Amino acid sequence: MKPGDLIEWSWPDGTQAAFKRNNGWTTWRGIIIGERMEGLVRVLKVVDKLGAIEVRADEAEVISESR
Repeated sequence: MKPGDLIEWSWPDGTQAAFKRNNGWTTWRGIIIGERMEGLVRVLKVVDKLGAIEVRADEAEVISESR
């Protein structure tokens, strides 16, 4: 994973997750714009439809690599 890659990750929907049809998980997609290390955990800065957020690299999967 590197800046410019399109990634996908899933997060639980919250307290009502057990009662939702999709098993309480929402899948998100975004483009990596940066990264940092937090101890031994690699954290990616990602831009998605809601703006810039941080996603742990171990929660994400590359959908399309940048050139």
